[in-house]
Amino acid sequence: MISRIILISLLSTIYLFSQSLEHIFFQSVVQINTTYGQSTYFTGKISYNRLVFEKKNNLFYSGLEVIAEIRDSSGNFVDREIVTSEIHTDDFTATNQNEKYLNFLVKFDLKPGNYSVNATAKDLNSKSEVTLDSTSLNISADNNNQDFSTPLIVQSTNKSCGKLHSFEFVNFRNSVPFDGKEYQMLIPAKDTALKKIFVTIRSEGKIYYSGNSTTAVTGLVNLVECDGNILAEIDSTKNLSKIFILKGFNSELVEGPIEIEVSSDFKSATNQKFKSKVEWFNKPISLTRPEFAIQSLKFLEPDSVITSLLKEEGENYSKALFSFWKKYDPTPLTAFNELMKEYYGRVDYSLRNFRTNNGKIGTETDRGRIYITYGKPKRVTRDSNKDGKVVEKWFYSKPELQFVFIDRTGTGDFKLEKEDD
Repeated sequence: MISRIILISLLSTIYLFSQSLEHIFFQSVVQINTTYGQSTYFTGKISYNRLVFEKKNNLFYSGLEVIAEIRDSSGNFVDREIVTSEIHTDDFTATNQNEKYLNFLVKFDLKPGNYSVNATAKDLNSKSEVTLDSTSLNISADNNNQDFSTPLIVQSTNKSCGKLHSFEFVNFRNSVPFDGKEYQMLIPAKDTALKKIFVTIRSEGKIYYSGNSTTAVTGLVNLVECDGNILAEIDSTKNLSKIFILKGFNSELVEGPIEIEVSSDFKSATNQKFKSKVEWFNKPISLTRPEFAIQSLKFLEPDSVITSLLKEEGENYSKALFSFWKKYDPTPLTAFNELMKEYYGRVDYSLRNFRTNNGKIGTETDRGRIYITYGKPKRVTRDSNKDGKVVEKWFYSKPELQFVFIDRTGTGDFKLEKEDD
């Protein structure tokens, strides 16, 4: 069983220090239907730690210039748009975060047909340029006859660049993030007289959500860039669609493909189905290797527990691991386990920061073991002892603990020499 002190240390640092898998760009094409036609957007985002920031007057600035070009199925040039998106922050530590993002947005007016979107993005400070993945785009004349547009994944926000009712567009390829947060779904309907919609969400044949929504606003949804964020604004002065707002749909969703079925009647045969995904962005790297993740439980559990989990077939390791952590889930009514994320974030940090010069992996070192068990120390000091060996001291405040490590071999393999309560 996980000891009480380790459990407390995990709970006290949830969300604060976990390290994770990073992506450079997330990009997608979004299409919104109305009674008069269709709006097409090319949008994406990049994490702050992938950008170059410059300090000006106590603020840190960064930005992107995105050039997006549209070509038809024959390769002929159709359109080109250039947009600039900029951000600033007064917090230097934010400039190295992988969970804060700069977003960009390009809008196109296109006729029905098959297209490709090819784009480049240039860092405004470093002038370095990257070519984004080509994105296919199909605009069908039949789309204008569809009752519903593709659902937009959003969250509540206080941000606003105007007076319109706004939501923050999540902008992860319009997937549903698997991160424990509550998201909402905007579902535009062409019939402005519609009173209610029914929504069912399935994954691999299992129903994870079934419900309805009567909460709606009549108007037009537009995506707009606002201070490095993308907002879904609803202009209620334009009676062009009915935008239904679905809440509480994602608490039980798990990673993987999903199918969103929307209809205007519970037994309607004219429902529409949309393909999407639930994705764990910034997932700890150690969790992408389930066997290693199970073995890393050795800091918490006896060998018998690990042996029992490894008796499962290899393809079942991930399922067995999630089942193990469920009993320690601080939010058992949701599928996402914050404690599990925190623990494997510590494993990732140890792998990256405590590897020795002679090849010992970070989780096998004394510093790695202490970090995984207790989390990030409140304070770290480093000095040399009388023998010229490097001494590192870690201090924790809750509970009051001190650990002393000495690198006696000069290989970066700091051995635990002292541990005080």
